[in-house]
Amino acid sequence: MSNFSPSTYTNVWSKIAPATQELIKVKLFEVIYKETDLSMQRHIADTLGEVAGSIIATEPTSWPEFKKHVYTLFQDQNVSSNLAAFYILESFFTFCPEYFKEDSNDLYALFKNSFCHENEKLKLAALKSFSSYLEVL
Repeated sequence: MSNFSPSTYTNVWSKIAPATQELIKVKLFEVIYKETDLSMQRHIADTLGEVAGSIIATEPTSWPEFKKHVYTLFQDQNVSSNLAAFYILESFFTFCPEYFKEDSNDLYALFKNSFCHENEKLKLAALKSFSSYLEVL
């Protein structure tokens, strides 16, 4: 659960059938790549970060592919994929910042390189994600 979640928050993830849980996980990442409207992609990424954060915060081993999928977005040459990855992390960090602790050097390189990138939106997304990370440490 996020540090910012209301005290009335109820985790319903465990009540969803395992097959449906897996389908949701897969489909959320699939639509990130398919969505061409950047505003909608941002909303999907925020949702994905919140869903992943709440799941992993309560069941840390329940989504082992999450980290791999996020890094795949960063490796994509398409800036919109990189933006989506930062948007995901911005939301995710409010739930479970320690999940990427062992990847601190990789995160440092991603943030540093993005701060120097020519695309202003990418710089801003990196800064917001980094701020989200620092806010909960």
